[in-house]
Amino acid sequence: MKLVLDIETTVSNKSPSPYKPDNYMVCVGVMPIDKPEERKVIWFNHDELPNIDIKKSHKELQDILDKTTLLIAHNVKFDLSWLRECGFKYDGKLWDTMIVEYLYARGQKLALSLSESCKRWNVTEKKSELVEELFKNGTGFEAIPKDIVEEYNIYDLLSCGDLFDTQYKLLKDDEHCSMKNIVELTNDMADVLIDIERNGIRIDMDILDKVQSDYEIERKEKAIQNTKIIKCVMGDRPYNLSSPEQLSEIIWSRSVVDKELWAETFNIGTTSSGKKKYRPRMPKQQFMQQIKKQTKIVSKTTVRKCPDCNGSGKQYKVKKDGSPYKIQPMCKHCIGTGYVYDATKDVAGFKFTPTHVQQVMSHGFATDKNTLAGLAVIAKQHELEVAHQFLTNMQRINALDTYINSFCKGIRKNVINGILHPQVSQVRTGTGRLSSSNPNFQNLPRGGTATVRKAVVSRFPGGKILEADFGQLEFRIAVWMSNDATGRKEIDEGFDVHAYTSKVLTEAGQKTSRQDAKARTFRPLYGGVKGSAAEMEYNKSFMKKYSGIATWHTALQEEVMLHKKITTVTGRQFAFPEVKRLRNGVTEATKIKNYPVQSGATADLVPLSCVLYNNITKSMKLKSKFINTVHDSIVLDIHPDELDIVPKLIYQAMMGVAPAMDKMFDINLDVPMEVELKIGDDWFDMTEIDVDKLTNLDITDNNIDRRIA
Repeated sequence: MKLVLDIETTVSNKSPSPYKPDNYMVCVGVMPIDKPEERKVIWFNHDELPNIDIKKSHKELQDILDKTTLLIAHNVKFDLSWLRECGFKYDGKLWDTMIVEYLYARGQKLALSLSESCKRWNVTEKKSELVEELFKNGTGFEAIPKDIVEEYNIYDLLSCGDLFDTQYKLLKDDEHCSMKNIVELTNDMADVLIDIERNGIRIDMDILDKVQSDYEIERKEKAIQNTKIIKCVMGDRPYNLSSPEQLSEIIWSRSVVDKELWAETFNIGTTSSGKKKYRPRMPKQQFMQQIKKQTKIVSKTTVRKCPDCNGSGKQYKVKKDGSPYKIQPMCKHCIGTGYVYDATKDVAGFKFTPTHVQQVMSHGFATDKNTLAGLAVIAKQHELEVAHQFLTNMQRINALDTYINSFCKGIRKNVINGILHPQVSQVRTGTGRLSSSNPNFQNLPRGGTATVRKAVVSRFPGGKILEADFGQLEFRIAVWMSNDATGRKEIDEGFDVHAYTSKVLTEAGQKTSRQDAKARTFRPLYGGVKGSAAEMEYNKSFMKKYSGIATWHTALQEEVMLHKKITTVTGRQFAFPEVKRLRNGVTEATKIKNYPVQSGATADLVPLSCVLYNNITKSMKLKSKFINTVHDSIVLDIHPDELDIVPKLIYQAMMGVAPAMDKMFDINLDVPMEVELKIGDDWFDMTEIDVDKLTNLDITDNNIDRRIA
């Protein structure tokens, strides 16, 4: 039986999470897709139904689930998480109409709500906007009148059922048929993500407190250092490092005169349709003329006591009788500070010169992390020690702000009984790559600076954290898709492309570690056009060396110009309906080059390995937990009794993606994969496992199964 299902819940702290102890399930609507007239709402809790027989409701719903072969829902991960958390069992196939709608959007940003999805296909629309408004305001379904909740739930069932019918039929037409297997894989991955979210991540709060304290101390030290530097290069006027405009003045020594004219000249902002404007093509000489014309040099300042208020910051006013007002107004001359700042003839700041229009921002010039990193390299090359220290400090301050606010505080805010349940989404990125929130564990940095990973520990006494990482995955996928001869030869020989990148950049005067080199390797791989002089030179040499990738990039652009879309080897599609030809390529060229690689690596191959591992271990009833997947890696919490078997299982699953690709997609993934395993007491201090010593395990044909008819 194909069953449409929709759950209504309470709301605790404006979150319907099933892991908050004071949340509970209100009702569950079910509807056989072939017999919509048999739809019903099963109640579990409601203010108008104080005497519900919950055991009877539970049995009724479980009996229905036992007969179900395909469970259909809009955001099925939410519904099935609630079912499993409430003790229900369902291990069949899934169809998430939201996920499928996302896939049919082909990388375009579209509203994915049930209502908006239905409108696009002209099917039954969801009713009762009142319920949605109440729910958004934090009112749980237990407090909304029962009849209104029931009507709302039934309309959701009908809408979702009609949407499923439409989506299912679309898989048979010429435009969508290539996506059949990717639809199945993505739905299978949703099942894995449910387990990941339910398992959660064990957090040692004492370690987290220590890590945050260390971060805060380091940030304070870096901020003090930069405050002293600002005093030297800017004079007496105080500057706020959190202000992009003020930071721009410090770095570039210029401020914008007329921001409206500035925005008009450089196409800053968005079009009437909400899309980002393309910056104009401007010769260097013309660009520099505009910079000189529309900006003014920032001068160093000296401070003196405000002559109008004598340093009080207040205007002295008296009544007609000569007595002073009790509350004095702010001095307009000094804006209440008590001080005024006079410009000197000395130029302030570090006097960096912008070189292209992409560095122009609404507030002045770019101050993002990539710009800061590039300028730091330039400062070091030219032995500008003060500028280099300031810029490297700023990079670290920005990173520490993220670690403290997004990770440390984000973790503390969302931990429930020592367990963190980050929400993982398959429908937020353009490429299909996973994203996460509460907090964002997908962007948790690696390396020695991200010590917040120390707080991630095993829930089992004597247990370990294991991370399994695909080696050079994006590069291997790009080589495979482009059939680049040089890349294939190097992969076969065990060539380390990231180490090569590090070597080339270091020899060019930009000292770069292997870890830092990864981003530089990917830049030409993804069609990046920015970077330092050394990086730009490396980009050119990269594309010359791997000419097959360069040729493939050109072919992708021509494919888009011809068909307005890309269809990847797995059948995933990306649309570019407004693509236009440029003198040296096409618009959105970076996305065109980037999407096939990122989707093939982290949206297809990694999820396939996750599903494969899940299928291998499903019947083994392991105590170990699947707790996270980050880009090209998988993270497990291993029970001490399973320290021998789990590393072998995950290694075999990840190395088994080639035969799985052949079976599911009829694709010959003939580029060898490399998997690195690390294990430790926490997610930071880890030791590499020698994979050559792992005993091979058989991966049977039953581990990947195509079951969508």
